Amino acid sequence: MSTSHRSYKNSFRFKLSNKKLLRQFPILAAFHRLVDGALIGFVFTVVAMSAISLHAQHLWALSFSRLETSRQLIYKLKESISILESHFLESKNLPTFLVETKTSDLIYLDKPDLERHLTKNVSTLKDHVNTLLFSPANHGY
Repeated sequence: MSTSHRSYKNSFRFKLSNKKLLRQFPILAAFHRLVDGALIGFVFTVVAMSAISLHAQHLWALSFSRLETSRQLIYKLKESISILESHFLESKNLPTFLVETKTSDLIYLDKPDLERHLTKNVSTLKDHVNTLLFSPANHGY
């Protein structure tokens, strides 16, 4: 074999031997590990930030679609109110039994004396329980 072939073969072995490289160039190997770790960290950071930005974009799109839906509902509600108001104003007729009046025709009454009409009602716990148990239930408003 020629010497150039041997040197190529030796240099090829040298490149594949990681332990030998560590012993011969410890600073270069440490720098290589540092760069590998930094690249892995950078890739992880890019993936995490991409996931966060995609999630934020999804939330924004969801909020925007809800906003558009609420705007459409508000528009439909205003339109319905205006239709009802116009229908009410068209069909509004004043009753014939109303009579025009003036302020001089009004009768003013004094405020009633509340203390005179109030009676002191002493109720006991027994009265409250009887009222609760034996009074009929009122349905509706």
